[in-house]
Amino acid sequence: MIGPVILTNLIFKTYWGRPRPSQTLDFGGHLDFVQAGSMIGKCVSNCSFISGEAAGAGWVFCLIFLIPQPARFALALPLTAIAFLTPAMRLAFGAHYLSDVILGWLSSVVVFAGLLALTDSPQGKKKLKFE
Repeated sequence: MIGPVILTNLIFKTYWGRPRPSQTLDFGGHLDFVQAGSMIGKCVSNCSFISGEAAGAGWVFCLIFLIPQPARFALALPLTAIAFLTPAMRLAFGAHYLSDVILGWLSSVVVFAGLLALTDSPQGKKKLKFE
């Protein structure tokens, strides 16, 4: 929830304002091109930076590490395929720029890795232990 929903859809897409490729002058739209990470975009809603679908696909990739070991081998390949094909399709259909897709996918993976490191650290285990 933190990566795909809160970080991507509630923060980045709301405040960055980067238009989708189809909304830019280069691809027949009415807005100027905006570089990735720039907050000067004029997109008001349903903006491109970062890709919410790619963030969700990054979370699907993280599921591989949460699946119990016996099922992990069988499910790793299909989940990996979904995790990479979903953002690739968003890029192929012109819904996002490459940077939006890569940063969206990585946002969930980075949040997952950070939370995993926090919960696996000795300090994190002490903080999260309920007594």
